[in-house]
Amino acid sequence: VENRVPVATINRRLSTLRHFGRFLTSYQTLDFNFMEGIENATSVKKPQANAISIINEFRAHLEAEKSSPNTIKNYLSDVRQFLSWLETNQETLNSKS
Repeated sequence: VENRVPVATINRRLSTLRHFGRFLTSYQTLDFNFMEGIENATSVKKPQANAISIINEFRAHLEAEKSSPNTIKNYLSDVRQFLSWLETNQETLNSKS
């Protein structure tokens, strides 16, 4: 959308990838469908989720998987550093795509 590709083209490409993902899993080439949960683009931008809520959901996910407290602490630290880096470099990344 940011590169001004028509929404219909984006959705066609997403549909192709969803079908390809189902194909690969049905032939047991992959153990998971990499497109599971990916929805079509809309012409109206949806607001991005708050980083804090994403981190909290990730923490809950790790706790549900019974990860050790040290692993949870380290993973959350890594995610926070990545999100900080992403925020700092967002303009540079957008100009390359």
